[in-house]
This record gives sequence, structure tokens and C-alpha cells, in this order.
Amino acid sequence: YLVEHRCSHFPRRRQRQMCLKDSSLAYLAGYGSQALIITQDMSQLFSMYGHDESITANCHVRAVFAPNDLKTAEWISKMCGTTTRVLTQYRHSGDRKDTRLKNISTEISHTKRPLLTPEEVMRLPGAKKNAEGEVIEEGELLLFVGSNYPIKAKQVLYFKNAHFKNRSILNPPSNNGEGE
Repeated sequence: YLVEHRCSHFPRRRQRQMCLKDSSLAYLAGYGSQALIITQDMSQLFSMYGHDESITANCHVRAVFAPNDLKTAEWISKMCGTTTRVLTQYRHSGDRKDTRLKNISTEISHTKRPLLTPEEVMRLPGAKKNAEGEVIEEGELLLFVGSNYPIKAKQVLYFKNAHFKNRSILNPPSNNGEGE
């Protein structure tokens, strides 16, 4: 059965009862259902469900585009995790004109750095448009799938890809979700 429920104004407080309770996603997954949730930034979610919401924890796949909000960018940066940078410094003492330097020391330091800083997250390139406003080139996004490492990817422009374009023009089922 195909059951489709669209909640186009998901983050609006007054429509909370029509959409999801934050515990509903876990139940939906148990029945093989999926939900597509779209928000502009994390503050919309937090204002409605609080900072202890469980919606993001129950989302297996999260696609993230460049946010305009610094708090959302910080949240995304933390989701990306950290990396280690190795810095090597060489120091020497003695006369530089001498054929042999008397004392040479090497210092190797390991420093922790965010994989993407909030500023780098906010600067992810968006889709490019022509003068008429038509999208002509894909932008970048971050994909978080389960407990895997984040993936920096390019958007798929479905209207320029024959496979996806054909899928987008399929007619909806005529039986309104009833079994055959």
C-alpha cells in the first residue's frame, strides 16, 4: 500500500498535532513507513519540540544544504565530527653559512580540528542559476547516513537526468491507497 501524508508546514506550532509527535518516527519505522521532513533550520525544530527533541535521532538519512543560521551551522559542524592535523616544525641553531648545522630539532604536533567549521558549512556552494532563475548547475550538500562518515556530495538535478525525470512524471496511484 502506498500511503502518503504531506505536512508542508511541519515546523509550524499550530499544526504540530497534524504532523508528527517526536516519538512517532520510531513507530513509523517499525511498520516499514518512512517520513520526509524538511525544515529551514534547527531553530524551527527546537522552538516546537525543545532541545531534547528525538526527531533528528530517528532520522536515518539527513541531507543538509548550506544554512543561513549560525546555530544550525554549528550543529552541522558538530555532526561532521573532528579530524587530526599533523604539523611538523623544524628548528635549527648555529651558523647558517656553515656546511653542517649543529643542532636540528623536529617537533611534530597533533591538533584537533572540526572536519568542517561552521563558516565552511555556511559557505557550501548552492545551485547556480541563470538570469531567468533556472537552475543550471548543481550545488553541494552534506549527507549523513546512519552512523557512517559524512558525505560531501553534489545535488542531482532530476530534470536534467533522464532516469530521475521519468520517475518524476509518474502518475499517482488511482486507488487512493486502497488495496487491489
